[in-house]
Amino acid sequence: MAISLSIFIPFLIYFFFIHYSVSTGLGRKLAWILFAAVFFGLWYTRQDTLEGYDTIYMIAIIGFLLVLIFDSKIHEYFGMFEARKERRRVFNEQIAHIDNDIAWAIRSGADTPEARENLKNLRKRRDQLVRERGGLGWSR
Repeated sequence: MAISLSIFIPFLIYFFFIHYSVSTGLGRKLAWILFAAVFFGLWYTRQDTLEGYDTIYMIAIIGFLLVLIFDSKIHEYFGMFEARKERRRVFNEQIAHIDNDIAWAIRSGADTPEARENLKNLRKRRDQLVRERGGLGWSR
């Protein structure tokens, strides 16, 4: 278990570091090749002391190769995730603004047909935004 953690935790940390700090595909691939070379060197120098744990290192090397091959798709997926997160933030701001307008309309106490129609339209728009935001995945 300790060997698995000592391999996969640095892999995950490096994965997120590379994703957020290196913007070009070639730069990310070179960074992964460097990490794989260092990792392979560590494995090579320690292979006589591992006694049967080579499988874990081989799985990690396969993981390096997969990340290297699918780097652009992985980066694209994270970009879509960030865009979805930003859209949710915008929806939340719009809903909060409408909530403030609704609260103001209720506090003003105006009981005219126009005020009731305005309140009805605000609530309708808020419900529509909540439904659209729900289609983005997370509700918050």
